[in-house]
Amino acid sequence: APVILQFSNEPWIVLYEEPSTIVCHAIGNPTPSIYWIDQHGQIISKTEQLNSAVFNKILIKDELGKFTKDNWTINVTCTAENIMGSIEKSLKIEFYCTSRLFLNPNFWARDLREDNYEILCPDGRRAEVHDWITCNLGKISSNVVVTANYKSENERTNMWRLLQYGQEYYSSDRYVIIHMIQ
Repeated sequence: APVILQFSNEPWIVLYEEPSTIVCHAIGNPTPSIYWIDQHGQIISKTEQLNSAVFNKILIKDELGKFTKDNWTINVTCTAENIMGSIEKSLKIEFYCTSRLFLNPNFWARDLREDNYEILCPDGRRAEVHDWITCNLGKISSNVVVTANYKSENERTNMWRLLQYGQEYYSSDRYVIIHMIQ
C-alpha cells in the first residue's frame, strides 16, 4: 500500500483570498494516484497539490453569508491509492479574514486598512480595532470611537476629553432625549 510522507497534524492556516498551496507527498509501487476530498466527500483536487483558490470559490458560493466570525474551519483528506491499497490523512484548514475583505469601497477610503485605526478606551488608553469587546465606550460593546494611529498622544487625549465633556453635558439625567453614551 502507498505511504504518505511528512504530513503535518497541525492545521493549515490560510488567509482568505491569499494564494496558498499544500502538497501531499506519497510513495508506493506502483506509483500511487493522489487526490484531495472535502468534508462532504467531493474530490476537490486530482493532484498532490491543494490550492487555497479552490476554497475561495467555495466560500464565495456557499458560505460567505455565514462568514461572521474571524475564521472558518473545514476538514479535507489526502488520499493516495494504487492496486496495492490506499491510505488517507486528514487535515484541518483554518481560514482567516484579511482586512482586504472588508475594505471600504468608497474612492477616498480605497487604501485604508484596519491597522490604520485605533479605538479609544474609557480609561483613555488606545487599542487595536479588533479589541472592541474589551475596549469600548458604551454599555453595548459595539460603541467605539476610532482614531488614526498616527495621531499624537495629545490629540488622542483631547478627543477623549471632548467626548467625556460631551457626555457630561448631554448625560441621560440632564437631557432625557439626548444620549451620547449610556
